[in-house]
Amino acid sequence: NGNLNLETASRKRRKISVKYHDEDIEECYHKVRILSNNPTVTDLENSLDETQVELEEDIIRLEDTKKNLQQVIESEKQHGNEVLFRVIQSKNEDMIRYSQEKDEINRRLQGENNRNKEEINRKEEIIRRLIEENNRKEEIIRRFED
Repeated sequence: NGNLNLETASRKRRKISVKYHDEDIEECYHKVRILSNNPTVTDLENSLDETQVELEEDIIRLEDTKKNLQQVIESEKQHGNEVLFRVIQSKNEDMIRYSQEKDEINRRLQGENNRNKEEINRKEEIIRRLIEENNRKEEIIRRFED
């Protein structure tokens, strides 16, 4: 049984060795070990060593995966920043284009406004001349009437 302490095992070994030869004991031990498949301390230590190696390999793989994921995240951040920069640049270009269109419309409206003012001034001048001419004619008519 695997729960025996070393002292008990040592005493039992001495009792058994008195009755049996060492070779018989060894052969029996191997048969029992194979049949019962009870792991020995060495087997357990080996198993722990293998498990530790597997865990260390897993840790290395996880660290590699972490590095790769960090690179992907950085790449995505960079890509996101580039996309954001392009969007901002596009919006700036749209704003500049809109501002230029607005300036062009304002220039055209200012030109139309100036032409309208000139037309108004010209018509006012015509009206002023007609009024003056009318006043002269009325003056001439008054003189003839007097």
